[in-house]
Amino acid sequence: MPLIEQLKQIPDHRHLRGRRHPLWMLLILSLQGSRVVFVLQDTILLGTPTASVLILLSQ
Repeated sequence: MPLIEQLKQIPDHRHLRGRRHPLWMLLILSLQGSRVVFVLQDTILLGTPTASVLILLSQ
């Protein structure tokens, strides 16, 4: 099952007034942000772009 479909199954317990964006979309954005931080940290520590940077840039 794709990740988005799994995230869509997570119940959203926010009040209706607080639901501007779907919960699954917020979770995807936070996961992508985590990936960027990981890749940048990896690049800074190693001093050269790694395969993870190339994969991130190709998407």
